[in-house]
Amino acid sequence: MAERYPRAMHTTNTLSNIADLRRVLDEIERNENENISGNIRLDAIKKQCDMLQKESRDKLSATEEKQFYARQDLDYISKRRNEINDVIKALNKAESVDLCFLMDCTNSMKKYIEEVKNRIFETVQSLKSRFSHLKIRLAFVGYRDLNLPADEQFSILDFTNEKEFESFG
Repeated sequence: MAERYPRAMHTTNTLSNIADLRRVLDEIERNENENISGNIRLDAIKKQCDMLQKESRDKLSATEEKQFYARQDLDYISKRRNEINDVIKALNKAESVDLCFLMDCTNSMKKYIEEVKNRIFETVQSLKSRFSHLKIRLAFVGYRDLNLPADEQFSILDFTNEKEFESFG
């Protein structure tokens, strides 16, 4: 029996070592699973980063395009402002001005014609109040539908004074 005791001890130690090995193997397996899981998460994060990076590039590209067109618009507006300022300077120096209004009087524009007439008269009044020293002469050319007789396709008033212009049909 004394001989068996050391063997039992030896068996217990072996079982203990096997249990320790099993715990170590379990720990290694958990770590590998976590690494695999971590790698999967890392891959998902990389994909998400790639997607966000692409979205950012697309938005940046769109923003740059909008800025390009905004600069073009600003350049156009600046040029127009300079042109308008040149016209205002010329009007301040001028003694008289001739204005001719060209208007689409076709059937498709029928509902807008009265409003356009009102805007023309407002424009003339605005010019008279801003440049009271000017002698203003007005003319009108209206074009109508092509299916009308040739003598009715145009309505023309040569340069005249404001009173005659307003009474023109």
